[in-house]
Amino acid sequence: MYAISDDYLAALMGSHEMVTQVDVFDSDGIIAADVPIEDGSITATLMSDVTRSGTLSVARHLRDAGLFDPLTHRVRIHTGARGWPLIPIFTGRVQDAVDNDSGLIQVPVSDAGQDVLDADFEQPWRAATPGLIPAEMQRILHDVDPTFALNVTTTGTAATPEITWETSRGEAMDKLAAAINGIWQANRVGSFDLYDNPYRSTAVPELAVVLRDGPDGTLVSCVETVSRSEVRNSITLVVERADNSPPLRVTVRDTNPNSPTFWGGKFGKSNRVVKLQTVLSYSEALGVAQRVLRQSLALHRSWRLSTPHFPVLDPGDVIGVWRRGQFTAQVVETISYPLAAIQASSVATRELRLTEEVPQ
Repeated sequence: MYAISDDYLAALMGSHEMVTQVDVFDSDGIIAADVPIEDGSITATLMSDVTRSGTLSVARHLRDAGLFDPLTHRVRIHTGARGWPLIPIFTGRVQDAVDNDSGLIQVPVSDAGQDVLDADFEQPWRAATPGLIPAEMQRILHDVDPTFALNVTTTGTAATPEITWETSRGEAMDKLAAAINGIWQANRVGSFDLYDNPYRSTAVPELAVVLRDGPDGTLVSCVETVSRSEVRNSITLVVERADNSPPLRVTVRDTNPNSPTFWGGKFGKSNRVVKLQTVLSYSEALGVAQRVLRQSLALHRSWRLSTPHFPVLDPGDVIGVWRRGQFTAQVVETISYPLAAIQASSVATRELRLTEEVPQ
């Protein structure tokens, strides 16, 4: 969650006038500040290599004036409440400029994660060892752009495995982060964050915010879905070895007889096999398997929340929600930041599961 004062948070959770600012810049600096837009939104998604993306609608004369060039231009977007400091929600490249018969130009934008996806390894990339995984991830980013910073808050400090990546830089980042139960994602200001996956913990972390329904609440609407789709109550992690020795296999299951997804109970048996090459030890493999299981079981309950303009939440935040007198801790999966005042913020969440399962 973007850090703001308690007074500012209270202002956002109450009635306020929304302000949006869009700046266009390139590697040499600002080209145009506070460019007017007609409409638009930015969406941020957890565990997506391109975390933040969206589309702006702008008048054709701005494009005619040379702004929003997909080859060189980037945009920086801030929003907030009038009278308060603006909050950054997006920094990234212009991807396209689409001119249709509406008189407006549609401008899709993507964050710095797109730069990483677009830069496949030109030749096989051998991990630098000995060293720690966060340092290797920073090395991969610096090879794309020396200005890319990786802000590391994860507690995972596993050693980098002896491994060679063939093509996909995004896959390398994904697998390295998974090995330490971390999440990497582009942030609001054009750099990257590496932090602990919320399902790694066995205790509820500090809540980013608490949302409530009712007359004085901050929830415009709340839709809960209970489902078995994609829920797996058993996870088998297969650690493949670069030296072709037999792989390490770890299986964890929902063994709580009081759980609605108890292995072998009324839910049945549903297993998912996950393969990694970036885990070195049995204890590390067990930790990854337990985290993946919690994350899978959490698909049993999910929500789509709607709030007034609320630009401070990020994917991966853990929030509290009071609805109909019941409280749940939820992980933010996707959040949409509207750029027009008449639109609400949309937040998709998943239940935070904390059960610690023993290996089978």
